[in-house]
Amino acid sequence: NVAQLKILSLESSGISDKTIDSVLKFKSLESLNLRHTAVSLSVLTKLATMPKLTDVSLTIPSEVITFDSLSKFAREHSNCRLLTGPEMFTALL
Repeated sequence: NVAQLKILSLESSGISDKTIDSVLKFKSLESLNLRHTAVSLSVLTKLATMPKLTDVSLTIPSEVITFDSLSKFAREHSNCRLLTGPEMFTALL
């Protein structure tokens, strides 16, 4: 049942800032993989409004997200715990 979807991987998909709004309808989503996609940090701000989402994975640095922009996001959204690893970033919203 799509309404109860908890985990979604869009890794290496064509998802972008323009199409991310389609993901916002999954209110039960807890984990979202956006590694190797063209999303920017503005997407994290949108995803932070999702009530159950706690885990978002991104690849950094990317063409859109840099370490500097990620650091700025972390300062502005101190309620998000940021975990980093080689070529991967996970935001716990």
